[in-house]
Order: sequence, then structure tokens, then C-alpha cells
Amino acid sequence: MREHIIESGSDWDQVEESIRDVIIKTIISIEPNVVSSLNNYSKNRSPCFECYGFDVMLDHVLKPWIIEVNISPSLSSSSPFDKSVKTQLLCDALTLVGVQPYNRAVAQKEQERDLHMRLTKGRRFDGG
Repeated sequence: MREHIIESGSDWDQVEESIRDVIIKTIISIEPNVVSSLNNYSKNRSPCFECYGFDVMLDHVLKPWIIEVNISPSLSSSSPFDKSVKTQLLCDALTLVGVQPYNRAVAQKEQERDLHMRLTKGRRFDGG
């Protein structure tokens, strides 16, 4: 789509900005509902997130229109491109909420340190 819009002589950055604008306005319009749900169903606000799927249509003058918003979009993939987009979406979402990738070596060192602290009750031995 981007390439087609650029080839037709239109400004892709402006189109993308107008899409972002309509999505942000849509999210602002539902903010009270989101906050209410968060307060009712979540005791811990961090990390907490929800993904929305926006279907946007561009008219003949490239004005964006929200067709629908999916509150639990499917993360299954039907093509390599779909898998790529959804994988990046999940990576970005988890990065935003602060989830760190699992590192087996670091986890084992932490377990060994914790075990050593429990066995020695936190005392240090200087060998002498």
C-alpha cells in the first residue's frame, strides 16, 4: 500500500500520520471504559496491557476511516507476512511492559547465588 501511495504521487508520511491520528482519537474515546475495566479486573497495573486490532479504510482522497476495532485480535498467522507482523507486535508489546528475554545462564547464576545465601545465611567467608 505504501509503495502504491508513493507511486501515485501522494505523501505517505501524511497518510500515515492521519491514520495514527484517527487511531489515537479512537483510543481516547474509550479511555474511561479501559480505565474502569483495569480498576475492576486487575489488582496490579504493571505490567498490564491489551492489544487492539484496527481495521482502517482510506477513501479516494486518502482520508482514513475506522471500520472496526477488535479487542482481542487473533494472533494466529495465515501467511509468512502475517506471522512476521504479529511476531513483531508481540515483541514490541512485551518490550513496552518491561518483559526481559529468558537467559538460562543468568537464571542459573541467580539460583546458585540464592542457594549460597540460604546455606550461608548471607555470611561471607574470606577463607581465613
